[in-house]
Amino acid sequence: MSYIFNADGDLWYRPLSDLFPSSVVKTTEAIAMEIYPNPASRELHINSSSLGTIHLYDALGRERMNAISDGEEITFDVSGLLNGTYFLRIGSEISGVEIAH
Repeated sequence: MSYIFNADGDLWYRPLSDLFPSSVVKTTEAIAMEIYPNPASRELHINSSSLGTIHLYDALGRERMNAISDGEEITFDVSGLLNGTYFLRIGSEISGVEIAH
């Protein structure tokens, strides 16, 4: 059940299907993504079943690296990044990775 507030502060309980007709609800296929090693110190390897751009973001949402996935393995040189948590995004899929030197 979804919660929707109107301008007067009233709380309504409505299923999402009441708000969004099925013709506008989009579904996406899951993207298989293999990431190793995790944590990474020098190189981070990514295998993805999807074609498109893979983005690596830091914990503040700043893009640190990107590469175009063509179905082959992508390798990011993470040796220059600070230790911490980072996020990989391809399409709508997001995975967390740790960088530890």
